[in-house]
Amino acid sequence: MDDALLLQKYHGLGNDYLVLDPNKNKIHLLERHIVKLCRRNIGAGADGILYGPIWQDEKLYVKIFNPDGSEAERSGNGVRIFAKYLLDAGYIRHRPFSLYTKAGEVRIDFLNEDGSLMKVNMGIPQFTGRRILPCLSTSQVVAPAKKKRENFLASFEVSGTLRNFSSMFCHSSFGYTKRHPSKPFVTTNSSPSCSLNLEGTIILPLASML
Repeated sequence: MDDALLLQKYHGLGNDYLVLDPNKNKIHLLERHIVKLCRRNIGAGADGILYGPIWQDEKLYVKIFNPDGSEAERSGNGVRIFAKYLLDAGYIRHRPFSLYTKAGEVRIDFLNEDGSLMKVNMGIPQFTGRRILPCLSTSQVVAPAKKKRENFLASFEVSGTLRNFSSMFCHSSFGYTKRHPSKPFVTTNSSPSCSLNLEGTIILPLASML
């Protein structure tokens, strides 16, 4: 369909992404296209766009775009959703496999036949404060945040219990209470509530993107 844009919309753990496959679409994706597609009141509506698969030097890549059109280094949900799309679309025939983002390699292993459950190796976490943007509400902080050994530290009440939190960066930011800096950060969705869902196929006229 040279005059239309074909998108697949997936949902995973509270994030929805549009998969735009360059092998099935003829469009030079621009920042304004991404912003328009992600707008929920005028576009298809999404938390971002997954542009791929792209083959380069015999490696499989995906570009992950934020709703403002910028390219993200990595997204855990975005990677899982795109891996599911690769399986659904018949691109993946062997398991496990490697997928590359702006941040580098991600190792993915499906845990069931339909790919709705998988394990994703996000790499070695970093605890350097310079890589982490604290996004905590100051009203929630019991003790002021401070730097200690390059980490952001703060105390919070969680279910009535005071806990000390810091941050780690694995091309996304996370809060943590216990750390193992020498081990890869592996996320596993192992229950139906964590599964991935294809919400539907969206076909838009290319003229709407001009």
